[in-house]
Amino acid sequence: MGKQAIPSVQEIEPYIKKRHYYPVYFLFGDDTYQIDQTIEFLDETFAQSVNMDFDKRVYYAKAPAEEILSDIQSYPLGGQKKIIIIKEFEQRAEKEKSRFTQIFKDPPSHTHILISSAGKITSFSADYLKVLTEKGFAFECKSLRADSLEEWVIQTFSKKSKTISHDDARYLLLICGEERNVLEMQMEKVLLYMGEQQRVTTEIINAQVVATKKYQIFDLDKAIENNKPKEAFKVAFALMHQGEHPLILLGYLNKYFTSIARMPEIIDKKLQPIDAARILGIPAWTYPKYVQAVKKYPAYRLKNISKALLEADISIKTSRFDEKTIIAQLLTVLFE
Repeated sequence: MGKQAIPSVQEIEPYIKKRHYYPVYFLFGDDTYQIDQTIEFLDETFAQSVNMDFDKRVYYAKAPAEEILSDIQSYPLGGQKKIIIIKEFEQRAEKEKSRFTQIFKDPPSHTHILISSAGKITSFSADYLKVLTEKGFAFECKSLRADSLEEWVIQTFSKKSKTISHDDARYLLLICGEERNVLEMQMEKVLLYMGEQQRVTTEIINAQVVATKKYQIFDLDKAIENNKPKEAFKVAFALMHQGEHPLILLGYLNKYFTSIARMPEIIDKKLQPIDAARILGIPAWTYPKYVQAVKKYPAYRLKNISKALLEADISIKTSRFDEKTIIAQLLTVLFE
């Protein structure tokens, strides 16, 4: 079965509202937040049919498959239904996963089986996956696109009677990244800090949102080197949030691209790497990446970047534009 035939996790709730239940729900994909939320929703939905606490069990990757299968097949102590939640299924060896094939083919009527498996699945050739897809038990949780994630941030604050602009929602995403579990945690901090205030602002985000890691200037270099614009924006804004002045970022970027511009001349001289690095004023171990960078940055691109760096420098020193906006415009030119 092709991957495109796998239903989205979004299809689960409408069926639940119509009281159309499956005995097995296998949730997979790269949106772990949606997986966790859906497992919680299903757990709450089926909890009303469970009479005793003993009839609900949660298993993780280290739990033996034999123990889980035995529990699935045993009758509920409360006489009605039981819920078995299996988390971290992706961490199990393929041989262990295959042991669930028979239970997926013929699941017991007295057990709700809820399974979370983080990460994409590119092949459904394994027998247990074939059974899950053929019976319609598998649901994919895809990460939200950037624009959808932005709307999710706005709507989440709206549910708490707070407002946030699209610009500030984007800023929050750039600082925190796109993992919704992390975002939700940081948004809770913002809400606690705001009190009766209605609008989430850049100032509030800067005061309360802590970037998920402390960045160094070399992280910006790495993001540019690997052609990862989203990561570059995130690192640049996080560095500024950590107290790095934007002129320091400009100085570093100017040296980086000036060194690349000098590379053709240096290469023509056929110098030893250690001597070439000394002339450029860079650590010898970084020289190979400058050799590679020459291929990515022809003269016309370097000319545009040099112009953008100069304009950014002048703007930061003389204009009233927000420094974050100026850096964002510069980075946009770097990745054109």
